[in-house]
Amino acid sequence: KPQGNDRAQAKAIFQGICDVAIMNSYYYGQMLFGDKPEQREWASAVNLVFTNQDDRGNHVNISGGGVAKHSQNKDHAIAFLEFLTMPTAQYLYGEINYEYPVNPAVTVKGQ
Repeated sequence: KPQGNDRAQAKAIFQGICDVAIMNSYYYGQMLFGDKPEQREWASAVNLVFTNQDDRGNHVNISGGGVAKHSQNKDHAIAFLEFLTMPTAQYLYGEINYEYPVNPAVTVKGQ
C-alpha cells in the first residue's frame, strides 16, 4: 500500500506496489519535466485520469486569490489579481508550477 506524499504515490506505481493512487496533477508535471531522472521515470509510469467529467465532476484543489475586506491597498490588490489572469502570467504559472491556467486562451506544455 503506497504511503507518503504525491511523489511517493508515483514511485509506488512505478515499482508495481499499486495500480492506482491519488495525487495532485501538478506534481506529475514537476516530476515529468524536472531535473531528477528517477522522478521522470516514475512520472512516465503514471497515466493521469480525471474521473467522471460527465455529471459528478472531479475533486480539485485550486489556487485562488482575494482581497481582504479592510485592505488598505484594494486598488493594488485588484490590479495584481487582474494581472494574474492575463495570458503572460497564466502561461508562466502553468509552465513553472504545472497547474492548469484559468484563462481559456492560454495553453501550457503537455495540454
